[in-house]
Amino acid sequence: PIHTVANCVLGWRKLLSQPSATVKRIAVGSLRSTAFLSAYVTFAQAGMCAASNAGMLDRFRYPFIAGSCAGLGLLFEDKSRRTELALYCLARAFETSVTLLTKGTEIG
Repeated sequence: PIHTVANCVLGWRKLLSQPSATVKRIAVGSLRSTAFLSAYVTFAQAGMCAASNAGMLDRFRYPFIAGSCAGLGLLFEDKSRRTELALYCLARAFETSVTLLTKGTEIG
C-alpha cells in the first residue's frame, strides 16, 4: 500500500506518462515489502520457538535471538532499502529489550 500511495501522490506524472512501467515497479515493490514483513515475523517466531525448545529462552536472550532471526528478512528487500529497514529492525529490537528489562517479564 505504501508504494501505491507514494507513487500516486508523488509520482502521478510518471504514472500517467509511463503507466505500465510504473505499475510494474509498484507491484514489485509491494511484493518485496510483503515478503520482508512476512519473513520478519516468521523468522522471529521460528527463532523464539527454536530457542525455547533448546531451553535458551529467558528475558535477557529473547530480544537478541528474536531480533537476529528477524533481521534475516532483510534478504528479501532491495539492496537500496536494506539500511533503512535494518535501522527499523534495530529500533524494534531496542524497544523490545527496554520493555522486557524494565518490566522484568519472564518469557516462556
